[in-house]
Amino acid sequence: MNTIPLLYQGQAGKYYGTPAKACPKIAHASINDVGQILADRGLIYCGKLTCSQFAGVDVYAYTTPDLKISVSLMTTTYGFSGIDCVSKFADDSFLTTTTVRVVPGAYEKQRLFRYSCPDLNAVELLTQHTAALVDFEQRCGKVQAIYRDLLSIACTIDEYNLRQKSNQGYGFITYAGGLAQVVSKLFR
Repeated sequence: MNTIPLLYQGQAGKYYGTPAKACPKIAHASINDVGQILADRGLIYCGKLTCSQFAGVDVYAYTTPDLKISVSLMTTTYGFSGIDCVSKFADDSFLTTTTVRVVPGAYEKQRLFRYSCPDLNAVELLTQHTAALVDFEQRCGKVQAIYRDLLSIACTIDEYNLRQKSNQGYGFITYAGGLAQVVSKLFR
C-alpha cells in the first residue's frame, strides 16, 4: 500500500505526491547533491512523485522560475537513475532532453521529441535543453509556462505517457529502451 497521498488520478496511471518547498534530506545522496545544484541555479523544488505505471521509481520534481521547464530527478531502489528536462509548446508538442537512453524518433507522430544525452550532468543537460528550445519555438510555437506545481507536473507526465502508449510500437520501443539501459550498465 502506498503511504504517499494520491495527488492525481490520470488516464495513464495514478500519481502519488508530496508537495514540498525543499528536497528532503532523506532522499538518496545523489538526489540531494543534484537538487542543491539545481536550487543554486534558481530552480524551484515542487515535491516528490511516485507513479503507478513506474514501479519502484521516485521522481523529485523541479521547475524553472519561468515555469517553462520541468526537471525530474529519478531514483530506483538501486540509486539515481536519470534526469529529464521537459517543455511543452503552443502546438501541444513536448521536448524532452534526458540522460536516459531512448530510441530516437520513436514518438514523433505523437509530437513527443526526445533527445538522449546520457553523459551529461544536470547543469549540462539543462543547458542543452534550453538551447534546443530556441529551435523548437521556431517550429512549434512559444514554450508554455505550465509547470507551476507538483500537480501540473503529474498531469504532464500522464499526458506524455498516454501519448507514448498510443504508439503502435510502444511495447517494442519500451522493450528496446529497457534492453539498451541494461546493456549500457553492463559495459560501463
